Amino acid sequence: MPKPFLGVRIPNDLNEAIASRMRETGQSRSDIAIAALRCYLGLTPCYKRLDSIEERLVALETRLGVRHQIVPESHAHHHSHH
Repeated sequence: MPKPFLGVRIPNDLNEAIASRMRETGQSRSDIAIAALRCYLGLTPCYKRLDSIEERLVALETRLGVRHQIVPESHAHHHSHH
């Protein structure tokens, strides 16, 4: 059985942001929309993506010998879903 289809009209700024993300990550338009909807609907915590990016950045900085500062968990703010 095929997956349900959702077609929506979006503002130009969102279209440009999606195109930019596609170039940066190689993700498809559908992948980006699905990830955004999952975060918005609370099915996937949005901060997981940020945590992953932070971990990768720290690893890269460590390999490059760059000094980095980690923000303590108590100061980090994770966005809740709407």
